[in-house]
Amino acid sequence: MEFVWDPDKSAKNAKERGLPFDRTIELDWSAAQIIETRYAAVAPLHGRLHVVYMIRGDKRRIISFRKANEIEEQAYEKANAARDAP
Repeated sequence: MEFVWDPDKSAKNAKERGLPFDRTIELDWSAAQIIETRYAAVAPLHGRLHVVYMIRGDKRRIISFRKANEIEEQAYEKANAARDAP
């Protein structure tokens, strides 16, 4: 299994919690239990695309909210074009 992460976020986590993301490689993944699934949604707000990371269940629990980057905007446009194609 390949592990990837944002090096800046890993450094921030190491500073704040003493746990750089590369330590996750040491986890016993065979014993892991998935306790939540996160979803990302890209949607417009006042003419600008935004990304929301959430946990879905009976409610949408918002865990992150930010402006979409260029790659996410392109993915949004591509998905809309595919949906609208005959």
